[in-house]
Order: sequence, then C-alpha cells, then structure tokens
Amino acid sequence: MGKTLCKELKNEHLVREPEWAAHTFCGTLLESDQGGVKLETLIDMPSSIDIVSMERTQDFRRTILASDVIVYDLLSNKFEEVDYVIKTLKTAELGDQTKTLILLSSVMTWVNTPAKYKQEGAEEAEGEAEAEGEPEGEGEGEGEAPELDANGEPIVKKKPVFFKESDYHLRVADERYQQIKTLETLAMSSVKTQPRLTVHVLCSGIRYGLGELRL
Repeated sequence: MGKTLCKELKNEHLVREPEWAAHTFCGTLLESDQGGVKLETLIDMPSSIDIVSMERTQDFRRTILASDVIVYDLLSNKFEEVDYVIKTLKTAELGDQTKTLILLSSVMTWVNTPAKYKQEGAEEAEGEAEAEGEPEGEGEGEGEAPELDANGEPIVKKKPVFFKESDYHLRVADERYQQIKTLETLAMSSVKTQPRLTVHVLCSGIRYGLGELRL
C-alpha cells in the first residue's frame, strides 16, 4: 500500500520548488509476532518514505501533527498504534491546520447487523427502492394467492431497505473485528470535538449510499 500511495502522490516533477511544495512521506514498520521487523515490509518499503518509530514519544507525536493526511490499514496495523494516533489528533491544538485521517477497514464490522425495514406509514425516500430491486407490482409470485397465518389473515412480509452512510451507528461486527469497530467509532466521534479533522472510513468491495441502484 505504501509503495502505491507514494507512486500516485509523488509530485516533484510538477512543482518548481520541490523542497517547499513537494509531497513528503513517512510511516512506521510492521513488526512480527516474534519481534523484529517483517522481511516483506522491508522489501516493499519505498525509499522515499521516512521511517519513524511507533513509540509514545514527543518525536512520534510531532510526526503525526506535522502530517496533513494520515492513512492506516486497520487490518494490518496494531490496535495500540492506531488508537494512539486517533487520540493524538482528537486532543491536539491544531490551530488553523486541517488534518485528514483515512482508515482502511473491513465490511466485517457490518456483517452481523440486523436488516433494516421500512417503518409502517413512513414514505420511501426518493430513489430508495426495495432490497429486491423490483418495480412495484412486478414482484415474485404476482397473481398468486397470499400466504395466510393461522387465523386466515394474509401474512404481511416486511421488506428490507438499504443501509445509508448515516446508519453506521447500527453496525454489528463479527466478534473478531470488534477492535477494528472500536477504532472506527473512535475516529468518527473525534470530529465532534476536533473541527479541524476530517475522517474517512473505507471498506473495499461495498457500494452504498444508493449507488447500488445506478449500475
């Protein structure tokens, strides 16, 4: 990931004074469970990245606060490091500086979320279709007799609606991803007390926000 980001964001060839306007990069190294740096981390490490040690020191704190954009992969980085970085950004006096925090996460923080149903009497939002994606009147079993309950009354089947970005507070994670969910929640709540911080949580492979209706 580090190599790809550096390649995409390098801009020395576009600026007249690279020492002032060129993008610079820094990062920490992954460590193995047995101690020491993982070999594949060293092999893939771009030479243009300045390596900093993840310790709760003033030097590491200054590195965080000197960065305009901070990117963390929650699936490969340690909970303690990301937690410290988020809390540093949340509590720091940023003045006129603006910071962007990007967290690469997993849809497994949503995987156990119960389906959301349209509330009775509520009007459907513009463009929001039923989960089946079928126009009204063209559903499966059209023209067939409805299913009846024990009293002979028609069974009304609830139809789920799509989740929206604002529904993130409803998500229920797989137990193995609880720590990742905790980091997501901490980051997203940080903007309430830190107005100079922007947070983005990305999950690959998922389309949401009604984009799934415009394939």
